[in-house]
Parts: sequence; C-alpha cells; structure tokens
Amino acid sequence: MMLFFIIFLVGIAIYFADDILRRHAKAIYLFSILCSFCAFLVLEDKIPAFRTIQYLVQELFGKGILASVLFLYVMIAPVLSKQWTLRKKIYGLRANLAIIASFLIFSHNLFQSRRVDLVAFSFGTIDSFVYLSSLWMVILLIPLTVTSFASIRKKIAVKQWKKIQKLSYLFYTLFYIHIVLVSWGPLQMGNTGAIQNLIVYTFIFGTYALFRIGIVIQNKYKEISLKPYLARSFSGFICLLFLVYLALCHQTEASYASIESPSKNSTLTIQETLEAIPSSLQESVQLETQGSQESKQDTKKSSAFSKETKAEEGGIYKDGTYQGSAKGYRGNIEIEVEIQGGKISDLKVLSSREDQKYFQRAWNYLSQKILEGKETAELDTVSGATYSSKGIRNAIQNALEQAQ
Repeated sequence: MMLFFIIFLVGIAIYFADDILRRHAKAIYLFSILCSFCAFLVLEDKIPAFRTIQYLVQELFGKGILASVLFLYVMIAPVLSKQWTLRKKIYGLRANLAIIASFLIFSHNLFQSRRVDLVAFSFGTIDSFVYLSSLWMVILLIPLTVTSFASIRKKIAVKQWKKIQKLSYLFYTLFYIHIVLVSWGPLQMGNTGAIQNLIVYTFIFGTYALFRIGIVIQNKYKEISLKPYLARSFSGFICLLFLVYLALCHQTEASYASIESPSKNSTLTIQETLEAIPSSLQESVQLETQGSQESKQDTKKSSAFSKETKAEEGGIYKDGTYQGSAKGYRGNIEIEVEIQGGKISDLKVLSSREDQKYFQRAWNYLSQKILEGKETAELDTVSGATYSSKGIRNAIQNALEQAQ
C-alpha cells in the first residue's frame, strides 16, 4: 500500500507544484540532501524519533521507495501519451526529478551497505547479486546525475550527452533486477506486501519496455501502424501479470499455512503426555484432558497442568546443546539452544540474514521471555519484525524438538 500511496502523492506534487520544482531547483536539491542525511541518522538510531517517524523513514528511505518512485516517473514519461498534461509536466522536470532521486537514494545505499558482512560475503548467493546490482547502479548514477545538471549539460556536445544518457537503459534494467532480487526472500515467506510491490513494479517496467520497443520500431517503419499490435500485446501482458499474481497469492497461502501450522513433533499428543508422566498422576491428567479434542477450554486446562508437571519434574528436555533453523524475512535463521537441568539455559544466534535493527528488536524480546520460562507458542510477534519473530520462534521450537 505504501508504494501505491507514494506513486499517487508524487504524481499530485508534480502536477500541481511543477513551477515550484523548476524555479527553486537548487533549494530543493539541498533540501533533498539534508533529508537523506537525516534519514540515515534515524535509520542508524543516531537521532531519536517516534515509532511512526521511524516506520516512515524505513519505508521511504531505508527501502528506497521515495527515490524509486521518482525514477519510475522519469523512466515512464517518454512513453506516455503526448496529449496528457501530466506527461508534459513530467517530461519538463525529468532532469530535476532524476537529480532529486539520486540524492534521496543516498541514504538507502549507505544504510544497506553497512549491512554487508565482507567476512561472510560469498558470490553466487541472492545477497551477493543484490549488492552487486546496487553497486553497478550507483556507478551508473554518477555520470547520469552529473550530466543532468543544466550547467553541465550546456558544456557537453549533444551527441556526447545522448550517449551518456543511454546508460539509463542499463540502469533501468539493473533497477528491475535489483527489485526482483530484494523481493525474493519475502516472496518465499509469502509476504503479501512484497507480492503487491513486485506486481506494480513489473507492470510499470513491462509497460515501459513494451511501448519503448514499439516507439523504436515505429520510428524505423513509419509506414506500419503498430497501435493494434501494441494494444493486443499490452492486453496479453496484463492477463499474464494477473495470472502471475494469482499464482503468487496461492503460494502465499501455502507459506502461511506452513509457518503457522506446527510440525508433527512440535507438540505432545494426549497419549504421549500420559506415557511421559508418573502413573500416579495419569488419572488426574485423564480427567483433566478428557474431551480436549472437542473443547478448547479443556485443552487450555491440560496445557496448564502439563506446565505444572514439567516444573515439578525439573523440565522435560534432555541436557545438551541443540541447533534449529527456520525461515525469517530474508532467509534461514539458525539458533543454538543450550539445555541444563531439563530447562533452557542459553540461546545463541548462529546465523541470520535479517535486517539487524529489526531482528535485534525481535531477538531481545523473545529470547528474554523464553529464558524466563515462557513457551514459544505463547509469545506474540514483535511489531515491525513479524517474519523475523516467527523465524526465531520456529527455529527455537525445532531445536527443542530434538531435546525431547
């Protein structure tokens, strides 16, 4: 939803404030640099901010949505109908918007670059392709941004300037590849927001590519009218995109079912519980749990009694060190669980590719509660780190299954 909202707001701003953007370009450039710098400090927790502000900064600058939308408007303008007023205004501001976007994307690039672990960095992984595509985009942005300034453009021959600006095609290609790679992990986890964003980006990039190719062919073969072919191709593209969306939504439902449903060994059945506790207590357990499969209230009573029994017996886990893994937001989370005296005594993170700031927030809360004796199934996810929270809980639960 954030992407839709920003696309709409930026379009409104361009339509009604194009004169301001043009007349006060230098002031807006400086303001963009200041915003980007302050956003980076907020992302790094160097500046205190309310949770709402942190969320907006993370979405707009940390994830680069604001700069991405500006680049999209710059890209799509040439293929829009020349009769549209919005197209005329965007086209006249393409250089300004590109410069602003380049300044705003700085905080995103700097923030994400600090997440790169050079020691553990290995080629061939999704993360390596994400970082490499981002690096090449930054390299391409330097000449594209510099030559977008009017004062620089006047000093360059027209042919030379056009050659430099053709680098934008490579930039847009890397831009889309980067988006797909970044979305790969969330898509595997069934993140609906990632699916919606990827579909929107694919629609915009696909539309641009289709009509851009059509314009090139039309200029070469002016005697042929390509409008009927473009209309059919565009309709087919929309249908294909819709089918892809349905397929991703179906995969999402399966992913959610996989995450939320416990594994076969994650909980003890009533019969297994009866076999695990002393015979002197079996009668009371039977009375306590009778009909639990049909009544939620009875199930809760059985769970409460089970916890009391565990406490009396000093825990039900075998002493030792166990490792478990589960999917988080960006990939697998591996956790080591140490058991002493039948209870959890220590928790360690072995590996994680999550965003450190949000993962740490989830880890601090969940690990503390679990070490205090809370069970993983009882703990809520941490706001803003839902998938990381689920990954931590599931990884710990998988490790505990080995200790039963």
